[in-house]
Amino acid sequence: MAGAPETGIGFTGLWPNMRAFNYATTDLTCGTSARQIARAVKYHAATINMSYGSNQPCLSEFVELQRATAQSISLVAAAG
Repeated sequence: MAGAPETGIGFTGLWPNMRAFNYATTDLTCGTSARQIARAVKYHAATINMSYGSNQPCLSEFVELQRATAQSISLVAAAG
């Protein structure tokens, strides 16, 4: 994790002790993703990490990601 604190055990993240909001669900939908991205923008997130995937395009998510980009929020997506 990027924000893993220095504990002397394992590894230290690139940004130790960062503030992080984590949203996890087993029922992630297009609308849920868009709402959570909008929430991150509202609360002035510096980075949005998206470690999930879909095989369908999501226009509302795309729009919210464009809003985040316009606010200079870094977007990070899982790949592979």
